[in-house]
Amino acid sequence: GIFDLPHGVELVSAFYAISIAKDILHPVELQIQHCVHLKSSRQFKNLSFIIAPIDESVPPYKFQFIEGGKFYTDSPYGMIVCSKFCIMGIGKKINGVDPYTSSDEEEDASDP
Repeated sequence: GIFDLPHGVELVSAFYAISIAKDILHPVELQIQHCVHLKSSRQFKNLSFIIAPIDESVPPYKFQFIEGGKFYTDSPYGMIVCSKFCIMGIGKKINGVDPYTSSDEEEDASDP
């Protein structure tokens, strides 16, 4: 498809294209809706915001995890501050994947 997600991740929100006619002069606080029912703050570690540059003119759009953002118990929204044009969503780790290790690093680590 046109969206290349990190290895071991499933999308739990829509994708949002963050773009306006003028440059973003100040960081903007975004609240993005997700479909995970968070009953405990321990579940937060399984969610992360994912981002792809919007200036790429040809898909696939390669997403990466970004640090930061907040999730709330009993809320279907996550919050993050954005300071550039991008495509953003929320991903959920599956199978114990570390969201801040790229799939290339994981493959290198598994080589004998």
